[in-house]
Amino acid sequence: MTIFHMKQSIAGCLRNNRVGTIDFLQDENGKPLSDAEARIELKKLLSKGHTVMPAGDDCEGFDVFGGGCPGHEPLKGSDLCRTMLEKNNELTIVIVSDISDEAALEHDRQYWVAVGFNHDSGKFVVNHDFDMEWPFAIAINPKTGEPFTAKEVGL
Repeated sequence: MTIFHMKQSIAGCLRNNRVGTIDFLQDENGKPLSDAEARIELKKLLSKGHTVMPAGDDCEGFDVFGGGCPGHEPLKGSDLCRTMLEKNNELTIVIVSDISDEAALEHDRQYWVAVGFNHDSGKFVVNHDFDMEWPFAIAINPKTGEPFTAKEVGL
C-alpha cells in the first residue's frame, strides 16, 4: 500500500480563504505568519512557478511544480524500528540480526530488550549484549508477538 501526502493548491488557498484566515503557515524558524505575511509568501511561490504546497507532514521528494507527493511505501522492519526509537516510542521487545530484516524474522524468535540506536554507527544496541551492536532490528508488539506495523504505531 503506497502512502500519498496531501497537497494544497497555492492559487486555491489564496482564492478560497477569506482575508484573515490564512493563519496556518510558519516561516523557516517556526514563527507563525500573519495572514498578510502568508499571502505575500504564497504569491512569491506562485511567481517562482510553484503550484502546490504540502499539507501536513514533511514529504521527501515533494514536487512543488504540480506533481505533489511521489508516494511512499510504509515503514517496516529496521526502518520502522529506527523511526520508532527516534520518535521516542518505547520499545521493549526486538528481534535482532547481523544479516538482514528477513534473517531476524526467520530467527528462532529469541527476543531482546532494546535500549536504543547508535546514530554514529547506525546500529541498534540491546541490553543483553552490553556493547554489541546490531545492524537490523524488528520491533515486536508484546500483545501479539508479531512485528509492529507502521499503522499500529501511527507512522
